[in-house]
Amino acid sequence: MKPAFPKPKDIGQPKPEKERRPRPTKLTKSQRIKVYQKYDGRCSYCGTGIEFNNFQVDHKLARNRFKFPEEADFFENFMPACRPCNIRKNTMSVEKFRQELARDIEQLKRDSPKFRLLLQYGKISISGNDIVFYFEKVQRRKSA
Repeated sequence: MKPAFPKPKDIGQPKPEKERRPRPTKLTKSQRIKVYQKYDGRCSYCGTGIEFNNFQVDHKLARNRFKFPEEADFFENFMPACRPCNIRKNTMSVEKFRQELARDIEQLKRDSPKFRLLLQYGKISISGNDIVFYFEKVQRRKSA
């Protein structure tokens, strides 16, 4: 296999500047503890219990939605999250995340024979309920 050499027209040309992502927020241990305790050691989205050393801090409103990313770094915006929820949510808004999860269910019904078979045998079911995140349930309980 031949090594890839730059084409003559590319020699001497500056490489295009990569867009720099803002550095992630570095929280102190006491700040991380407060975020973890916010929903009693549970993911603020799915409600799964998470170990302190495995939880991730998510920004409810993503940093890229602010003119200056550090403006997103306030306690009310920090959410404890399990890794799967944090990765899936990425930079989406809460509403967009909710829509994407609902779309995932429809995609599974359409594209996964295994999923459809499990539905047919009653091994899994789709409730038809709206997707309500754990932090929303907690807020409703507190306001009731």
